[in-house]
Amino acid sequence: FRRLEVFILFNVSITSPIPEDIFIANRMLNQIDIIQSNLSNVWELKTNAKEPLILNLSYNRLTNITTMNAEMFTAINNEISHLHVRKITISVGVDNNFLATISCDKNSKVVAIFARNNSLIDLQCIRQMKNLKNLNVKANKFEKFSIEDFENLKKLERLDVSHNPLMMLNAKVFDQLRELKFLDIDEFSCCREE
Repeated sequence: FRRLEVFILFNVSITSPIPEDIFIANRMLNQIDIIQSNLSNVWELKTNAKEPLILNLSYNRLTNITTMNAEMFTAINNEISHLHVRKITISVGVDNNFLATISCDKNSKVVAIFARNNSLIDLQCIRQMKNLKNLNVKANKFEKFSIEDFENLKKLERLDVSHNPLMMLNAKVFDQLRELKFLDIDEFSCCREE
């Protein structure tokens, strides 16, 4: 695998964990796609790549995972309940999982998070992602947002919180978002009476 730049494994059933050092000798690798391969466990895949890594682990059976050393991380349609976002990661796509918690390294570089159709109830470490420009948490379990949730997200341009069971929403929550150009709060999820 020394000269391999892209590794794609699609629709191949994996029955044992992938060895964490399988790509360690490769300095050319910049993309790993392991898609629809029945993958349920993946350790910290280690690479020595010169270029930033694109990692796609969509349509598997992963439950808890880290974004590893990937600059762009995608794991759509898995069974992920917890995700840890590493400092190097810029883009995260984890739509259609069971995601309830997200943790992250300090000084995160993330600019985009797509976490639609999950089970998130608060923004946890997302509120500390000062470079975040695009946040899509459509169809989660948010019932409210506080001013603190958005006070550090000064660069946020796009926000989708639609299809959440919001019980109340104070308009001042979004006052600090000076760069916001797109906001989706649908009428069906917002501000129901109890």
